[in-house]
Amino acid sequence: MLAGRASSSTQLHRGNGVLLQMVTADMRALVCVWDIINGEKMMEFNANPTSEHTELEVTAMTFDTTYRRLLTTLNDGSLAIWNFNNGNCLRQVGPVYSRN
Repeated sequence: MLAGRASSSTQLHRGNGVLLQMVTADMRALVCVWDIINGEKMMEFNANPTSEHTELEVTAMTFDTTYRRLLTTLNDGSLAIWNFNNGNCLRQVGPVYSRN
């Protein structure tokens, strides 16, 4: 069991076998980084870069090929690239809106 307080609404997770870490995201866009060996939460950050007042959810996430960056998408169509070891947003794209 993970030692930190995992949300009951955790919806996504990805393992990083290179760094022995697991990354989870819940329905509030809270991303947590866990140590696979001892089960402790190492850090957390909000994947919603706009504000905490906007209700956005992480819809997908994956690591880049080097397992050093985490890519997330939100339900508004935006994409972000993170340094998941410190929670810094390296680049953000979107959201994309269609014109009527």
